[in-house]
Amino acid sequence: MSELDDRSETDHAAPGAEKPAVGRKIRAFRNARKMSIRDLAEVAEVSPGFISQLENNRTNAGLGTLRRIAAALGIAFVDLFTTDTATSRVLRRDERPLLPTRSGTKKYAITLPPLQGLEVYISEIEPGDVIGDTTFTHGDSQEIAFVLRGEVRLTVSEGPFDLAMGDSLEFRSSEPHQLENTSAETAEVMWITCPPTIRNPNTHGKEEI
Repeated sequence: MSELDDRSETDHAAPGAEKPAVGRKIRAFRNARKMSIRDLAEVAEVSPGFISQLENNRTNAGLGTLRRIAAALGIAFVDLFTTDTATSRVLRRDERPLLPTRSGTKKYAITLPPLQGLEVYISEIEPGDVIGDTTFTHGDSQEIAFVLRGEVRLTVSEGPFDLAMGDSLEFRSSEPHQLENTSAETAEVMWITCPPTIRNPNTHGKEEI
């Protein structure tokens, strides 16, 4: 998409949007994810120059462009306009958002949107069940798997690792990884990713960890 195409969307700019606030938020989310301007522009299908101008409050963007930018950052469209500055948020166990996944596993979000510099969630895996596969990757961030309950086998590029309660494994999210519950009870694993990663669209149809 050309910069001319980008500018054409300003005819339908988001009503009531303040350019300085939106530009600052886009830059903050981008920096938290360690994305370059070029990286964001490529995923959002705009030019790097347009992103630079938007972040520096030299242009506006239409609804369609802002939705693509939000999707590229892995946030909801409304997160570009929220003014909540609270830094402390309590999440009760029974209020954890249950994320969609296939039967046999449950995946709960611990970090609530909009994600800043960290992503945390917990997986519950039934005995014998397997999540991920030998080709599943997402971004290139530091990732830690911490076993809260049960015993699991986590396979990454350097080979399978058998982990028990209290054990953890650190690896890059760009390494293919797969996890199997090898115990006779429901296993519980906490996943910590820094910075948050955007799931690769090429993983569609594969089981995410």
